[in-house]
Amino acid sequence: MTAVAGEEVTVTFTNNAISSKHTWILVTPGSITRNGVAAPGIAASAENGYFKPGDPNVIAKTDLVNGKTSAMVTFIAPAAGTYQFVCAFPSHDRQMWGEFVVTN
Repeated sequence: MTAVAGEEVTVTFTNNAISSKHTWILVTPGSITRNGVAAPGIAASAENGYFKPGDPNVIAKTDLVNGKTSAMVTFIAPAAGTYQFVCAFPSHDRQMWGEFVVTN
């Protein structure tokens, strides 16, 4: 995934699973990684969509997405750099993650 710094970005996250739920969370760069956001999210429970409310390490996120449905999130691309995104559903953060590259 790529974007230009300062542009409006809309991510449409489609959950192709039949029954498993997923999230899409874009994480700030630095010492906090995808795991640093997913672990507190898991502790926050399904009631909060596996997202710790008010987490300052989150740039953008979808709600918890049921199987065979989609969710959209719109945000302004942050400064140039490489960011991680992750699914915070329990144990999904180990394999369900990627990079979001922002250029100038």
